[in-house]
Formats: sequence, C-alpha cells, structure tokens
Amino acid sequence: MELTKEMYDHFEKRTKMHIDLVNKYGAIVGKDYKEHDKDKYGELKEAYVLVNWRNKIGKDYNAFSKREQALMNSATKAHIFTNAHHPESALRDIRELDGFDRADAEKSKGKVLDCTAMTTEGIIEMCADWCAMSEELGNTPFEWADKNIDIRWKFDDRQKKLINRTLRRMWR
Repeated sequence: MELTKEMYDHFEKRTKMHIDLVNKYGAIVGKDYKEHDKDKYGELKEAYVLVNWRNKIGKDYNAFSKREQALMNSATKAHIFTNAHHPESALRDIRELDGFDRADAEKSKGKVLDCTAMTTEGIIEMCADWCAMSEELGNTPFEWADKNIDIRWKFDDRQKKLINRTLRRMWR
C-alpha cells in the first residue's frame, strides 16, 4: 500500500491529539509527558502511519500485505517493549511476547505476562495513556483495567492499588 499525504496527515493529527490527552491526564497528578510515544516519529514511522490508518478505516488486518503486517507487528512489539508506560516494558526478554496477542486476550491462550517489575513512574504514565485512550474511544480506563489486569498483565497488590488510585484521580 502506498502511503499518502492523507495517511501521514491523519497520523500526525491523531498522534498529537493522543499526546495532548496523555498530558492532560498527567497534569492532574503533576506529570509532564511531552516525550510520550516519541519513538513513533523515528525510523518506524511508516509502520505507525499504517497502524493509525488501519485503525481509522477499520480495515481488516489481513487486507494489508505480509510485509506491511510484519512491519506493523515489529513496530508495535518494539514500542511496547521499550516504552516504560506499557506493561510489556517490564519483561526481561522480548521473546516473552511470542504467542501473546496484545489486541485479543483470548488469542493469547491464557498467557498472562508478569509485569510486576514495572516502575511506579511507568504505571502513572500508563494510567494517563489509558485515560487518553478511553477519552478517544468513549469508554473508561476502569473497563480497560478490568479486561486486562490479571488476564493479560500480572501486577502485584501494591501496583494494583497504585493503578486504581491513579485512575480515580485522573478520571473524574
């Protein structure tokens, strides 16, 4: 698929809006996340343009070429493994993501990732990210938490309390 100006423009607009929303929620708890998702503007930008376009048009993943699918998969895997606001960043080895479907817990066949090594700062930014996505999608971060904590991601009791407290403060 040839990337068009429309696709790049959508990526720029949507990503800026998302970062602005993350900062809106971060500001509630005194945090500044201006660098949030900055890797999406780097060498894998083409992949993120495709991911954002796929999400915009609701196109079936299989409508993309094998090369495009591989590009989107590798960019997503790299992003979630290297950015502290994603639970997967707490993993020791990127190979732990093998067999894990980030978009569909059922496809992961019960695989729960141990994210107990996630930092407090990462968890707070994750909460701002969840709030931003919830505002974008018209749901709540509590719904997301209920669908994922102890189902896709394992957190310890202290982390679960921090997530709950932070989401309650941010999502008023």
